[in-house]
Amino acid sequence: MSSSRRFIEARDQLLRCREDWTGALRQFRWPALEEFNWVCDYFDVVAAGNGTPALRVVDDSGGDQSLAFCELAQRSAQVANFLAAEGLRAGDRLLIMLPNCVPLWETMLAAIRLGAVMIPATTLLEHEDLRDRLERGRVKAVVTDAGLAGRFAGLPGAPLRIAVGRDVEGWVAYDRSRTAAGQFEAGADARRRSAARVLHLRHHRTAEARRAYARELSGRASVDHVLAGTAARGRASESELPGLGEARLVELLCALECAGDHTGVSVRALRRPGAA
Repeated sequence: MSSSRRFIEARDQLLRCREDWTGALRQFRWPALEEFNWVCDYFDVVAAGNGTPALRVVDDSGGDQSLAFCELAQRSAQVANFLAAEGLRAGDRLLIMLPNCVPLWETMLAAIRLGAVMIPATTLLEHEDLRDRLERGRVKAVVTDAGLAGRFAGLPGAPLRIAVGRDVEGWVAYDRSRTAAGQFEAGADARRRSAARVLHLRHHRTAEARRAYARELSGRASVDHVLAGTAARGRASESELPGLGEARLVELLCALECAGDHTGVSVRALRRPGAA
């Protein structure tokens, strides 16, 4: 059975049990996906010949853009081929700093095709914030709006810089992706990298495997600090959690789950400071 079919059957089984929590727990089995790429092995299957709208973006100026599943699949394949031609490879880090626009979704799908690691960035980030992300993320490429390109001036790293919109000196124009081939096939490396992160927590059966995966997720010092405190106390300290930020909190919770800690974090700790 293909990876696509295994993934779809697992999804459909959960949908059938969407109102039966006990049944879902009893019947569901994680699909064995040694090699899997969510875009190539799932999205493209759904998108083949599918003219149903997949994406609609309406902006503040009255612009209204819509792409069907088949159109979005082709455009993301073009962007993936464009990025690959510019030197981006599976495992490379790609910082995406775009507002809600069609290129944002095209680029995210393209990155998954390639097996590149996405680093999402809000358009509110300024010069020093970007320096931090470029350095700690070891970023290979940046895709941002042409109007935001100036914030990267003088910053080291990210040898590949791509601007959406008007031409920017020293930057590659995103529009060049429109002349790229519309067919893309993810290599084995991209499929393996994707499979390692799809439905993965329950595949870490042994204690050593869970600890190794927790170490991988908890690379940032602040997360390490909370994990160390959790190990010493037997539970996470709620006072430490808000300072992690949402992205790091997700890392922490994944690491705690891999380590077998399901009891130490309350819902109250996940709320933003000042929230009711």
